[in-house]
Amino acid sequence: MKKDVLYLLFATVAGLAAILAPTSARADTLFVTNNGSNTIEQFTPGGVGSVFTSTGVTGPAGLAFDSAGNLYVANQANNTIAKFTPGGVGSVFASDPGDRSVLSSPAGVAIDSAGNLYVSNVQSSTIEKFTPAGVGSLFATASIEVDRPAGLAFDSAGNLYVASAIDNTIGKITPGGVRSVFADASSGLRFPLGLAFDSAGNLYAANNSNNTITKFTPGGVSSLFADVNSGVYRPLGLAFDKAGNLYVANDGDMTIQKFTPGGVGSVFAADPGDRSVLSTPQYLAFAPNQVPVRAAGFATPIPGGTGNFISLPGAPGFSTTGGVAFYGAGSGGQQGIYRMMNGPPIKVADTNTAIPSGSGNFNSFFITGPPILPSIGSDGSVAFFGAGSGGQQGVYVMANGPPIRLADTATAIPGGTGNFMAFTIPGNPISPAISGSSVAFFGAGTGGQQGVYGASVSMSGPPIKIADTATAIPGGSGTFTAFTGNPSLSGDSVAFLGSGLGGQQGVYGASVSAVGPPIKIADTNTAIPGGTGSFNSFIPGNPIMPAISGTSVAFYGAGGGGQQGIYISQQGPPIKIADTNTAIPGGTGTFTGFGDVSLSATDVAFLGFGASGQQGIYDMTGGTLVRVVGLNDILDGRAITALRLSSTGVSGDPAAFETTFADGSQGIYTSNLLQPFVVRLTAEEKIGNDLLLSFTTMAGASYSIQSSPDLSSGSWTTLPGTTTAGTGGVIQLTVINAFLQTQQFYRVQQQP
Repeated sequence: MKKDVLYLLFATVAGLAAILAPTSARADTLFVTNNGSNTIEQFTPGGVGSVFTSTGVTGPAGLAFDSAGNLYVANQANNTIAKFTPGGVGSVFASDPGDRSVLSSPAGVAIDSAGNLYVSNVQSSTIEKFTPAGVGSLFATASIEVDRPAGLAFDSAGNLYVASAIDNTIGKITPGGVRSVFADASSGLRFPLGLAFDSAGNLYAANNSNNTITKFTPGGVSSLFADVNSGVYRPLGLAFDKAGNLYVANDGDMTIQKFTPGGVGSVFAADPGDRSVLSTPQYLAFAPNQVPVRAAGFATPIPGGTGNFISLPGAPGFSTTGGVAFYGAGSGGQQGIYRMMNGPPIKVADTNTAIPSGSGNFNSFFITGPPILPSIGSDGSVAFFGAGSGGQQGVYVMANGPPIRLADTATAIPGGTGNFMAFTIPGNPISPAISGSSVAFFGAGTGGQQGVYGASVSMSGPPIKIADTATAIPGGSGTFTAFTGNPSLSGDSVAFLGSGLGGQQGVYGASVSAVGPPIKIADTNTAIPGGTGSFNSFIPGNPIMPAISGTSVAFYGAGGGGQQGIYISQQGPPIKIADTNTAIPGGTGTFTGFGDVSLSATDVAFLGFGASGQQGIYDMTGGTLVRVVGLNDILDGRAITALRLSSTGVSGDPAAFETTFADGSQGIYTSNLLQPFVVRLTAEEKIGNDLLLSFTTMAGASYSIQSSPDLSSGSWTTLPGTTTAGTGGVIQLTVINAFLQTQQFYRVQQQP
């Protein structure tokens, strides 16, 4: 995946070439503050460490990431809070005026759902609160709940938990400021410092003086999770990864210990003995995934309506230009189709919109069951299903004016008899698809007629037949008898699910504009890649529609013995993306089932399920499968309980999806997907006046060197002749006459 992210940073000053900071704040990368060496170290998921920064940190302790990926670090030695951008540029976020009235030996830091930063002051026994703009105020003063406070952690309800080492207590402060003692020494607390919550809401505390980790249920019931016998030695910072593994900073033996959810410990990282990697490690934090951005949700006003959306029950359509289309509902029976194009939502059509070429207004955007979801093109045109009184229904498109009709119950069935009677199957919300000026949709008529049809947004002619019940099944016997699920469209290429007599079914492709029969993508005679035998189904209980991008088609398939998975055909035999033998990234075990799939030129994204209620959206890119978002993740301070993805849910790197939260609210989110690949410096060398850099690369990516005279300016210039393609191995780039320049900063950057 080609994400524009900084990876390496160098400076040259009159004969000096030095690494200032590897600047890749990557998902699943663990960061640790080294108080003894005044550095921040970062570790890959495999435990390979490198220095993130040695500038701007003095006696570093607590650290935390905000939703934008900025890293905040408490500097105990100079009473400041440092801030590092995702690109690694450092600045002073907050400082004490000199009398320790604001920051007084700051230790723990934590960020709430609104982006406010909380800092525990050990010396003054206070907690300071800073807005995202850096405006500070006193949040809590000295008390039994806040006495020499250290580690801080928020639960999903916004309550702040405070480790008070001197009193052997953990205090709890509600968002309204009500204080209480959550746990005391009777629970096994002995000089507690670090705190962390797992995804189930259990709180873990690091007991520095007795070499233990105590686990607390949400109700406060304590138990011993780990002790010195499993590798805990003067523990301090705690952090959980996405898979639920707990990481512990042991400042007693300069190691980071990793514990599985079951409590099995192992050494994740260790210092070689010279404190060059870990030197009095303090606190831990994982770099966040690219945090999804809410496009619409529980606080979004209904355009053209009253109040906010209260229901967003379906996955959004997503375009190659970042446009989002979705169904939404509000109070008093409000419902409609809406779109977003680099701004707040606008109305496409609602129950106040006149039905084009019909009578009255739309009264619904579904027949029965869930809503029929819209699709959005790269120019912002939205295709949707709408219904009105007296049995009216049809397929409509809105571009930059009122909706227009593409087909309705007054439209003759191309290649059939009479007019269309329906454009969906009750209980099976078959949605239209749009790409460029073409639209593909399902339609049905009398006498069992049904098929997949195409139309032009420009209304240059009536709809055309792509395939219907008179169309011969390619590679099969007889004609199609049914079409299940949405057609998918890319340019004028269509992919659809079809079935015939005798259990025939498969995934097929055709063209909206070219004259010719459909072709087979995969059917029940197709061997399962990475499996046994042939596919026997492409249509589970809830149809999973194929996705198409260019000439590639991604789809769900199943076989005998419980085999199932997500596959892709790229003008050849299908290949496996993931199946029930595939380990769940960021989870436990292998996948047990699959849901909707989406495809772009670079990525395949899908819903995946695992044992014990695991569910998430996963993305295959560059040969690596990564977790995007999952159940129990916290967005906007709320825990996710359900996810939905459409067949157009991913576009290049970005993805769009729908979430349902534990409180019943729903939201539409977009997110950039990240690939867990870290560019690593292997050598730097001064050759005459030139700087030679060697670093690892990813095949298919492009790299260049950029320079800037001043990090604070944010301005970077790509050096001519330094752009090259990645090979999957180590390559070298040269900065000509680097050591003849006045001070310059250099970075190696992967290009978008």
